[in-house]
Amino acid sequence: MTLNLQNIVANPEKFLIKLPSLNQKSVLEKTASKIIEKYGDFNPIDPPDIEEIFLRVYEKLSNNDENISIKDLKLVASSIYKSGTEETFVNKYLKHIEKINISRIWSALIAHFIMQFNEDKDVTKKVGKVLSKNKDNFSKRWKKSVDFLNFLDVKNATDNISNKIINEKNSTNILQKMNFRGAFLSSSLVKDSILKCAQKISKEFYQDNFDNFSMFLKILAPEGKFREINGSAAMLCYLEPLDQIEISSAKKNELQNLFIGSFGDPRINQSKWPEIPEKFGGQKVREKCILIVKKWLVFQTIDMFFKIIEQHADHQFKPRKDLWQRYFEGDHIIDAEVILGKGPSSTARQMKKNDEEAKVLRWADLSGATSDQSVLLMKLSNGLTIAEWSHSGSFRAWTEENSKKPRFLRSLYTAASLRSNSDWHKVHKGYWVSEVERYIRRETGIRI
Repeated sequence: MTLNLQNIVANPEKFLIKLPSLNQKSVLEKTASKIIEKYGDFNPIDPPDIEEIFLRVYEKLSNNDENISIKDLKLVASSIYKSGTEETFVNKYLKHIEKINISRIWSALIAHFIMQFNEDKDVTKKVGKVLSKNKDNFSKRWKKSVDFLNFLDVKNATDNISNKIINEKNSTNILQKMNFRGAFLSSSLVKDSILKCAQKISKEFYQDNFDNFSMFLKILAPEGKFREINGSAAMLCYLEPLDQIEISSAKKNELQNLFIGSFGDPRINQSKWPEIPEKFGGQKVREKCILIVKKWLVFQTIDMFFKIIEQHADHQFKPRKDLWQRYFEGDHIIDAEVILGKGPSSTARQMKKNDEEAKVLRWADLSGATSDQSVLLMKLSNGLTIAEWSHSGSFRAWTEENSKKPRFLRSLYTAASLRSNSDWHKVHKGYWVSEVERYIRRETGIRI
């Protein structure tokens, strides 16, 4: 039928026109919605001209000029948390946004409240009270968040969030229900809540309760490595208590592999190891945690040396092993380095390949000696450096003041460097064990 006015009037049912839905989203819009849903839409970075915007708002509020754009009010929400911002400005700003009561500005204030959260600061408490009073004016999204879990109660916010995470044994679902995505996952509020989880779970360890051991590890290291933002919580939970409690060798090996895989060997470089916030113990707790891992590595180094050398050394090695085990068990050895000849080095590679406990082992190569020779280089608590050989080779010691003493953490040592310029040496003959003990006692005061 020809499309013309006469035919349309005569037969309207044959000329149906289907209009597209006005609510239909384009592919681009759908993609954008999915990205916002997953990663969030908040950008915590201030614009380059934030100081100019702040001064503009500051001047208008000082002059009681209420003609301030919504955009400017949203952008300066971050400024109220900056050190040096006058309290009078904060008060005027909060009073003004309460008066105009625009949900977009409330959303901006909530976002910066989450990002800059600090339960000990007066500005956080002040903003929390204003937000709590005006929560009925929030956008639908933030109303839903606060209804699920009231994080505006500054005094109890991190406690409430941490309790929810521990009870649900899942942080992802909890944070999603709070509408915390994207930048909010790295916010101060989330970090402090995870640290509170760490404190609570570590207290369970002191009571010999390890029910949440694996659960919290999965939260902190979902892909086999600790997330950078969770590093301090991992140290606080899994390392800080270990000078007072015992854990199984399986748990210790799991933690050792995780920490070193995430942050590196602390004997070589500690810069990648996380800082601990001051209110959770600060530098003192950080150093304590790192020392625990270093002790694990020292023990593993000595243990590996004994295991490898037993496959290569002669009958003369047993007294040497017994002697140094006693010094280690007395907590007198603070550093150790295994230096292997070609034969023992091959054994070490097989051990590292096949033994879960040996995954993070490291050793140095030895040149200028027979292929079956190896050396255990140790440092005692007063700085005395000691070299013990697996086969023929005298016991040697260098004092802390000796500038030519062997250095630790080299990739290659020559036999000559481990024999020359020592301050004392003893051939392994006769009553050599008692003479070595007397020398160490005289130099360090250490008795075993």
